[in-house]
Amino acid sequence: MKRIIASLIIALYTACLNAQNIDNALQQYLQKQNTADNGTGADIAQTMGHSAQLAMSTADYPVTAGDVYMLGFAAGTTPVSYTLTVDTSYKIRVANLAVLNAAGKTFRKLKEEVEAIVSKNYPLSGVQFVLITPGAFTVLVKGEVNTVAEKNAWGLTRVSEIIGGSFTAYSSNRNIVLESPERTVRCDIFKARRTGDLTLDPYVRPGDIITVGRVERRVGLTGAVERPGTYDLLENENIKELIHYYGSGLTPFANMERIEIENSLSNTKTYIDKKDFESNTVLKHLDTVFVDTLENTKPFVYIQGAVGTYGAQVESGRGIVTKTENIPLPFLQNTDWTYIVRQQRDLFSVHSDIEKTYILRKGQKLPINVQRILYDSEYSVSLPAEAGDILSVPAKQLLVTVSGNVNMPERYGYVPDCTYEYYLALAGGITSGNKKTKSISITTAAGKKIPLSAPVMPESIINVYDNNFLLFWNQYAPVVVTALSIISTSLTIWAVSREQTRK
Repeated sequence: MKRIIASLIIALYTACLNAQNIDNALQQYLQKQNTADNGTGADIAQTMGHSAQLAMSTADYPVTAGDVYMLGFAAGTTPVSYTLTVDTSYKIRVANLAVLNAAGKTFRKLKEEVEAIVSKNYPLSGVQFVLITPGAFTVLVKGEVNTVAEKNAWGLTRVSEIIGGSFTAYSSNRNIVLESPERTVRCDIFKARRTGDLTLDPYVRPGDIITVGRVERRVGLTGAVERPGTYDLLENENIKELIHYYGSGLTPFANMERIEIENSLSNTKTYIDKKDFESNTVLKHLDTVFVDTLENTKPFVYIQGAVGTYGAQVESGRGIVTKTENIPLPFLQNTDWTYIVRQQRDLFSVHSDIEKTYILRKGQKLPINVQRILYDSEYSVSLPAEAGDILSVPAKQLLVTVSGNVNMPERYGYVPDCTYEYYLALAGGITSGNKKTKSISITTAAGKKIPLSAPVMPESIINVYDNNFLLFWNQYAPVVVTALSIISTSLTIWAVSREQTRK
């Protein structure tokens, strides 16, 4: 029993020493290889951003022509190391123990087979099998590409990486053929990326030729879909597949009754509804499908006129504004105009003539007392809103007109709570004359008289009359005298001419 235990301990110790010796040998080999391998496959792989570590950590890394492997094990107490290079025959000689065919195998599978052979012949040999340098090669790309070219690749390069940057405006990422003496694969890069089926975007191999096909039917998708974009459709795929598969379906606010199809080649537009969609309308090359939203088609009511930014425009434009606001508001069923006006009270200003406001509905004017709605909380009137209603708010210019017998008749800026004397003073006062006979009237723009004791309101007209005869005579006498002189002179000339004619 003691002999058996001692033998086991010696065997384990020997195995540990062998493993350590093999590790040391491998490290020394790697250092020599890295120093002497300038311009070789290792240098190419590193330039392409690849490494042996990445290859060995990828479960499906395929054994590739040009791969360089390192085999290390202990023959008794002597460490042994071999360099194994894979050529185009894919035959690998494992020391003097066996010859393996590595074609079509992954690194993981080859490693298991090599280690099994060595362990069978050299038990407790601490065998190790590692990839030193991944193989590098070129792949030919042709077809609908910018130029036919050979692209650098290695064992983990996929078709999509090779063709990147080679497409023309007419290339299709769904019609790609990968050919070699051993296989022919039809690649679909779009589907591979959408579904994750990487068999449609396989690794390239030495000797592969990639042919990029020409697009047959390319359509655009915009509007209320989850994934708008430009897609290449396959045979028998039309608007239903475009929206549900390629576009990943509709957004919640999509309006299936308003779908627009525009063809940029023929410059035509077609409009279809849900029924046409269900029948799977056929799409043509260069069609663009637009799915409208309910947001764009839902009904509105409007508030227009002297609202919103109108007051600011008046201030910046010194009282003269030609552009008014037109504000759309979403229409909701069973909504009253009293509610709408109170909700939008911030739109109204001193420039809004809320006394003359009305609702325009289908060409008819409906009166509405906006002033009471805004300033009388107990006031309520039932005036249900309808889609398309327009609340029209006329503008109130903050000006007062002073005319008549004043020195400077003009329109003056409105100042709250001022009487007519203030505006007469701005106008330079009343003209000279018998001021006791003067007559002053204040009217609104509509002609309604306002008492002189009341404050003057915007758009009021202050008119000064004077019935003093001398005032009128002094104003018009020069004109009258001149006219009479002309008439008298004309009559004298006419009389003299007539007298001479008689003689």
